[in-house]
Amino acid sequence: MGRIKSGEETKLALVVDAMFPTPALLSFVRELAQTHPGVELTLEVELLSAVTERLRERKATLGIAGADLDLTGLEQRPIALLSMLPVAAPSHPLARVKGVITEEHLASATQLVLSERLPTGKAGTTDRGVLSPKQWRVADLMTKHALILGGLGWGHEPEHLVREDLSAGRLVQLRLAAWEGGPPPRRPLALVRRKGVPLGPVATWASNRLTDLCQLALSADHHTT
Repeated sequence: MGRIKSGEETKLALVVDAMFPTPALLSFVRELAQTHPGVELTLEVELLSAVTERLRERKATLGIAGADLDLTGLEQRPIALLSMLPVAAPSHPLARVKGVITEEHLASATQLVLSERLPTGKAGTTDRGVLSPKQWRVADLMTKHALILGGLGWGHEPEHLVREDLSAGRLVQLRLAAWEGGPPPRRPLALVRRKGVPLGPVATWASNRLTDLCQLALSADHHTT
């Protein structure tokens, strides 16, 4: 155990949206272990409003959440804008459509949509980018990704998650009529914390490194396009 400097926290509780780039998260944990070896880390990966709930419940000091959520009682600092690409496996019928995919094509296609794990009575996040009348809801990002790879449906995924699969031909980006007038939907990520709660030295360091590492990871993805 490294020696804790005077005034430093001994624990850091962090909750991160599952869409946060995994390489950035791994780099952060590695740096934390090297820079603050005496700090005990609690790390949770959640989806959508489950991230902000953990902060409001005081189960986490810092969070990475969608800036498009209800952030009542929380402070935010924008850190990134995720491009959400509509994708499907090459074997999927939508991948074989020549030209633009219309509402008629989507009417018979199952869309895989992320669903939140929320207590009874809690309102979930408003659906965005849901275009097919038939939907399967999945409460885990990697399960959704695996189902799309398996040809069992189509869906929107963060660009950084599907970059290698698109390059290798395991996935195909779909040309949807809904996005012909502009880019596919984007999801803003922000660093969030409870209002009026000062951050200690470790949490301040963590907020800066999470921001920098996220932007670096997304920039690296961008340069491979």
